Amino acid sequence: EIKVGASSALAVLLPGNVDDAKHHVDLLKSKVNGLPSYSAALIARLCEDKRDGERNRNLLVEAGAIVGLAESLRVKGEESECVKTLELLIRGKDKCEKLALQAGATQPLVSLVEERGKVDAAGAAAYRILLSLAKIDDKVTASLDKISSADDVDEALQELQDDSSSSDEDDEAANRMNELLGDKDSEKAKELKQV
Repeated sequence: EIKVGASSALAVLLPGNVDDAKHHVDLLKSKVNGLPSYSAALIARLCEDKRDGERNRNLLVEAGAIVGLAESLRVKGEESECVKTLELLIRGKDKCEKLALQAGATQPLVSLVEERGKVDAAGAAAYRILLSLAKIDDKVTASLDKISSADDVDEALQELQDDSSSSDEDDEAANRMNELLGDKDSEKAKELKQV
């Protein structure tokens, strides 16, 4: 197992380009400590490339990176880099958000937020992903309800106000936040709808 992981790492290290997307995804599934995080960092770097980032992102998603990252969220010590990369891959992409839901990312994300809160970078990334997934799945909204506090709700409302998404998405998000809050803060949700 270690030799296979090491040879996969070398295959990724030497060429270091997106054409080796399959190797990057395979490393996400490695049992060798540190290789999934390393692979997640490489995937993030490829997606952030100014010239080819979007193309790289699409190739990596097609190669199964979202599923691999969702699985890696369950591995202690690998989740920090993996959650940040998962957020990068799914940001603003409905298809990718649906893939994350299908891959079972919700529960590890909820666990990460409960464990680390939103102060930690990984916890904050997990929370932002959950907010994004809540727009397309009511079960995620229920999970958010479990981890929400008054401060969480205020911050979520601020994020929704700052979001540049379409007004339909804002209305839907405001309605879901209103459900989370109940009647006590319905004025904030109504205010958000007007923005």
